[in-house]
Amino acid sequence: MENNNKYYTPEIEEFYVGFEYEVYNWGGWMKQIYEQNSFLQMWGDEYEFEKIEPGYIRVKYLDKEDVESLGWVVELFDLPSGDSRSVYKLGHHVITSWIVYDDNGLTIDISTLPQLNNGSLNRVFRGKLKNKSELKKLMKQLGIL
Repeated sequence: MENNNKYYTPEIEEFYVGFEYEVYNWGGWMKQIYEQNSFLQMWGDEYEFEKIEPGYIRVKYLDKEDVESLGWVVELFDLPSGDSRSVYKLGHHVITSWIVYDDNGLTIDISTLPQLNNGSLNRVFRGKLKNKSELKKLMKQLGIL
């Protein structure tokens, strides 16, 4: 789960209430959580931004620390296929695969653990996630505590 570039410049369409990002201000980066009209508050302008200029706003790509900060714990897990590998577990859910980064994010699988009478994982999500905010939003949609 490595990405050579730790940050990217988000598109304006990525912003929603609760979205986490950083703003360059007075020589350093400050963490922010987007609230309704927070761009207007930040710059005092009364217009919508059409795009974000690189170098002033950035978002950290999803990484191990982000996943763990949301409560996921690394465990060695014996899969029904007989394979053993490290996975992230939270309640009855596991993140079973970290594939590779591309420009659209990191492809992951989230599955539910098998029931006693069913030996296979039940995949509930496979897709690309770019950042912690997207994982947090997905967890809420999937009902993962």
